[in-house]
Amino acid sequence: MRKSMKRHLKTAVWIIVLCAVILTGCGSTKPSESSAPQNVIRSSNVLSSTPTPVPTLRPFDHNDIKMQNVDSSSLAKVGYDPDYSVLKVQFKNSGEFYIYFDVPQSTYAELLNAESIGSYFYYNVRTSFEYEKVS
Repeated sequence: MRKSMKRHLKTAVWIIVLCAVILTGCGSTKPSESSAPQNVIRSSNVLSSTPTPVPTLRPFDHNDIKMQNVDSSSLAKVGYDPDYSVLKVQFKNSGEFYIYFDVPQSTYAELLNAESIGSYFYYNVRTSFEYEKVS
């Protein structure tokens, strides 16, 4: 029984070694994707050491949002910042401004094209997105 156990142990060790070789790609003449340095960008199977510039967003300021007058009994103006997905509204009666976060651009477009801008805002924006009162 001892010889049988040794044989099984040797077989198990060889299987583990074989799996490690397969998983790490040892013995391969072609470099694998995982062996490429982290700071090298692979584009069209050509290695490039020149990093691709990452666009940076300007600092957010709700005062930079261009507002437009709307034909509504409840809203006076609306504006949208596509870089930050922020909708800004001004209420007609109070004159107060609110900004709504993570609003898709499609929602903003639907708001502007709605038959009733106030109703669309009430049912689709007001309680659907986080908001903050701004001055």
